[in-house]
Amino acid sequence: MFAAIVCVTTTLVKFPAAGGYYHIGDSLIYLAGACLSFPYALIAGATGGAFADLFSGYAVYMLPTFIIKACVASCFTNKKARILCRRNLTAVIISLAITVVYVNLSKSASSSKGTVFPTASAQT
Repeated sequence: MFAAIVCVTTTLVKFPAAGGYYHIGDSLIYLAGACLSFPYALIAGATGGAFADLFSGYAVYMLPTFIIKACVASCFTNKKARILCRRNLTAVIISLAITVVYVNLSKSASSSKGTVFPTASAQT
């Protein structure tokens, strides 16, 4: 269910930006990570983001998105009594760092004419 919600919100709720768009799908990956147990959060975030790429016409980004969104979801925990705990607040910052590193790697790789990663500017 969370995978479907991530996919729909990423695909349908977009805010145009230079070179791509912003979406609220990542916030639902964070929520899945904080509410679901580890493997389910991982699957929901990764498949939801990957299918959003497929349905948005960015199928080339599916595999990198699957990996990145799985890493993002793995930062969160549901083992605390409250969703807003120190670990989950720190996980937001770590998730941001993971995304920024991926975007920078993909831009530098594509600018050197040897595309290692597809550019994520259309994804985030």
